[in-house]
Amino acid sequence: MQRGYADGPIGQVHYVEVGSGPVALLLHQTASSSAMYGRVMPLISERYRTVAIDTPGFGQSDPPSQPVELAQCTQSIVAVLDALGIERAHAVGFHTGASLALDLASHYPDRTASIVLAGLLACEHDDERERWRSEIVKPWQPDGRGEFVADQVAFLSLYLPEEDGEVFLLELLARLQAGPNYWWTYNAVIDYPAYEHLRRITTPTLVLNPSEDPLYEETRRAHAVLRGGSYAEVPGGADTVTRYPTEFAAAVLDFLDGLS
Repeated sequence: MQRGYADGPIGQVHYVEVGSGPVALLLHQTASSSAMYGRVMPLISERYRTVAIDTPGFGQSDPPSQPVELAQCTQSIVAVLDALGIERAHAVGFHTGASLALDLASHYPDRTASIVLAGLLACEHDDERERWRSEIVKPWQPDGRGEFVADQVAFLSLYLPEEDGEVFLLELLARLQAGPNYWWTYNAVIDYPAYEHLRRITTPTLVLNPSEDPLYEETRRAHAVLRGGSYAEVPGGADTVTRYPTEFAAAVLDFLDGLS
């Protein structure tokens, strides 16, 4: 596995890559990093050149100095494609990553071979936006006693299996590394006019819905407005990529292989 950086509009963007062939681009959820795909990358890279990106402000990518719009993060993704000489990629996104994959297909259709939207937060009305903002936008500040760490542990305990210490540590480190401004990206996703973009894209699309995901109904509703988009379900919820990597990778590969 190789690591590298590309210069983007917000700063340097970190990526990891492995494999060869057509490109599968993996985009993570908030507040995580490319590390969440550690168990999926070996499976997909058997047939695809697999690139996982740290969204600006997460993992080893530079943080923004002010609140961002989703389009700025998408521009950072394009900067990685340019740096790697990749003309077109299959974009696979989970939660925030799904919104980024959708935006990539909408604004850069010539760079997007297909998209997989796993757990898409798409809001139609302001009351929906405010409901989700109240549920997931949780600003925090570090203190000298470590109480803020306990709060992050409690949040992760809501959806990560307690017997999987390796994943729990990776996700905790990612949340802490993202810092107290991690929620800027959540706001960008909540405010993103997803339905406008869903209705106009023509890129081949798979809507992948984790059966226990908090976004299950939102994802089904989003699929309904697509023109000809495929639909599949996988087990799990917000932990699907780490807890069920084989099932997640198999669904992605079935879709991508079917395109060729």
